[in-house]
Amino acid sequence: MKKMFVTLTGQIRNLPKQATGLQRIILLLALGAITESTAGQSLPTLEDSSCREALEAKIERAKNTVERYGGGHVVVGRVVLDGPGDPRDVNAQMEILPGGYFAGETKDLHRPIAFRMHQYAPLDIELKGFSGNVVDIGTVHMKQIPSSKLAGLKGRIELEGEKEATAATVKIWVGRGPVNTPHNGSSPRKYWPEPIMAEVRKDGTVSASGFSAMKYNCSVTAPGYVDRSFSVSFKPGQVHDFGTIRLERPVQLVLSYVTADKPPFDLAQKKQVVVFGGARWKATPHIKGWDLEFKQRGNDILFTYFYAPCTYQALGPGTLEEMVTFANRASADENPHGRRVENGFVYIIHQKHYKRWILLQVEIKEK
Repeated sequence: MKKMFVTLTGQIRNLPKQATGLQRIILLLALGAITESTAGQSLPTLEDSSCREALEAKIERAKNTVERYGGGHVVVGRVVLDGPGDPRDVNAQMEILPGGYFAGETKDLHRPIAFRMHQYAPLDIELKGFSGNVVDIGTVHMKQIPSSKLAGLKGRIELEGEKEATAATVKIWVGRGPVNTPHNGSSPRKYWPEPIMAEVRKDGTVSASGFSAMKYNCSVTAPGYVDRSFSVSFKPGQVHDFGTIRLERPVQLVLSYVTADKPPFDLAQKKQVVVFGGARWKATPHIKGWDLEFKQRGNDILFTYFYAPCTYQALGPGTLEEMVTFANRASADENPHGRRVENGFVYIIHQKHYKRWILLQVEIKEK
C-alpha cells in the first residue's frame, strides 16, 4: 500500500505539462482512495488491542451511528487505571471493554469526553487538536485519589408506619460526566459495576465513605414503599449530609386511556390499568423506556417522562367520553415535567419521540 502511494505521488509530480485534465483527475482520485484506505487502517490502539474483534465491532457501530445522525466522529482509545480496579467499571458515554479499550461516537471534537471511576479523579479528555472521521486518542490514565481527599455520606431514612428502618437499602453509583454524542445519550453496555452499599442502622441513620469529589447517584428503596432517587456532588475530604428521607406507602392510580398516531381518538380502543405511585408506565409494551412516570411526593403525584420532547394539556375533570371531542382539537403544548396530577382529571399527552398521542384519565385512590 505504501509503495503504491509513493508511486502514484511520483506519477502526479512528474506529469508533463501537456497531460490532460482527465489524466490528472484519475491519478488524484486513485491517490485519494489510497489515502482514505490508509487512514482507515491507522489505528494503533486497535492494532495493540487484546480484544480486537470486540473493539472493531464497537468502531463499526459508532460509524453507523454517526452516519445515521448525519455527522460526528468516532473516538478510539484505551483507559488505564493507575491503581486497583477493573477499567470496565469506568463510567463513560461508551462501554469500556476488557483491558480498558473503547470506541464510541462523538458529536464534535470541540468538547471533551468524560471518564468517571469510584475513588479516582474525574477525567475529561480534550479532543481539540484531533481531526478526522475516526480519531485514535491513544492511552489515557486515571489517577487514584489519596484517602485523605475522599468524601463521606450520612443521613437518615424513615419508613412510613414503621419505627425501624432496617428494611431500607441505600445504593450509590458513580455519576456520568458531560456527554458529547450526536444523540446526547450514552451507548448501551452489557457490563455494569456493582453499586456501593451504604450502611443503614436500625434507627435509620446512614453512613458511607470513600467517595471521589464528583457526582454520584443514590437510590433509597424498601419493599412496599415508593423509591427515592437523588444525586450528590461530593467535595474533597468532606461528609455530605443528605438530611432525612421519608419513604411513603404508594397510592393506587387507575389509568383509563386510548392511544392514536394523531387525533381523533377512537374510544372503542379504550383500556384501563392499575399502577402505583412511583410507577413508570408505557401505554403500549413495545416501546423502549416509558411514556410517563408518576412520581409520588407526599400527597402529590407528579408527571415526568422518559424521552423528550413530550408535551401535554390538562383538559379538566371528567371522563374520556366527556372530553374526547375537546381532546380532538386540543394543542397539548405545555411541558408536563413536574406538573401535579389531579384526581379525576383528563389529560392529552403528545409523546413526540414515539410519534403518538395519548388521551388519559387518572383516578387517585387512597393508600
